[in-house]
Amino acid sequence: MSRVAPSPPAIHSVWHLGAAPAVSTDAWVLIGQDGGQSIDLGDDVLFVFADTLLADRSAWRAVPGSRRWPIGRDQGRFLANCCARAGRGRLTTELGRLRYVLGADGWPKEIVQAAAVERLTRTRFWPAHGTAVDGRVYLYYLGIEHFAPDSTWGFRNLGTGLAVVDPVSGDAERLRWDGDWRLWPAGDGDLHGGVQVLRDGEHVYVFGTVRDGYEITARLGRVEAGAMADRDAYEYLAADTPAWSGDPSKACSLGRCGPELSVSYNAWLGGYLMCFVEPYGRALCVRFAESLWGPYSAPARLGDLPTDARHDMAALAFEHPMFATEGGRVIALTYCQPNFTQNGVVGVRFES
Repeated sequence: MSRVAPSPPAIHSVWHLGAAPAVSTDAWVLIGQDGGQSIDLGDDVLFVFADTLLADRSAWRAVPGSRRWPIGRDQGRFLANCCARAGRGRLTTELGRLRYVLGADGWPKEIVQAAAVERLTRTRFWPAHGTAVDGRVYLYYLGIEHFAPDSTWGFRNLGTGLAVVDPVSGDAERLRWDGDWRLWPAGDGDLHGGVQVLRDGEHVYVFGTVRDGYEITARLGRVEAGAMADRDAYEYLAADTPAWSGDPSKACSLGRCGPELSVSYNAWLGGYLMCFVEPYGRALCVRFAESLWGPYSAPARLGDLPTDARHDMAALAFEHPMFATEGGRVIALTYCQPNFTQNGVVGVRFES
């Protein structure tokens, strides 16, 4: 990197807003889920979730004050992904009245579906992030092999795909290239592609992360909005001047991050804010850059995210810029924990 990185943003305060309300109907109850990236649809917001545990209300009996997990296999459903629409009010309020895309039976449905042979190999598809183009959402997703179902960490990343989703019906078309659903194979670096997508003019900027031992760093690519389905149309940031290359192996590092992250333009700060959970821990971290391609500041640790007593890790901390207030001075984030708790919600206020 040739330019000097700025300082991290000055933080006034950070506060925990508790867990997101659990949505339910007469048929099912949401027990917990992973993910929760938000995609701007204009009037509405689309939330995409990964593993989601639902209980059958008629078969499941909750004891007041007890844990709602685990439940029996015959008492609910374990979805690999789903989505829901929300308004643009207060984040905690909107999370409590999410409008899930439902199947014909009235239950939330998987939008990115595995083929029969993929189900046999326990392949699941976890949404990353995406953007709306001409009324459809181009959604990047990870293909995950669940090779050890009895283990909390028995997952292997196979690569990143791209689906075109109708945000109303949830119907999705998984794109393919030469018979392969992977836009980018995971490779030796365990690439997580499409973890954040930003539209700027005619270009769509796509963030990814790679792993080298215990260190995880960010990468950046771009493509014209009308060419997202063309694998050969992507360019990758090779230097922050900026310089772009059509060779993904030339992609330069944007520095340390978590395996998933969010990046947004923040008008209050006058630049780009990156948020993530410190790898293998639960500290919420932020970085700042004046340009989308960096250089980004060193990570600033904002403190440990509250977690359930069963574990001391958190993940998937995503900012939701559509719900920022005071011109971006106050932002709202969600984060996840293992074992299917509800997403936690956090507020951050920057210094004046």
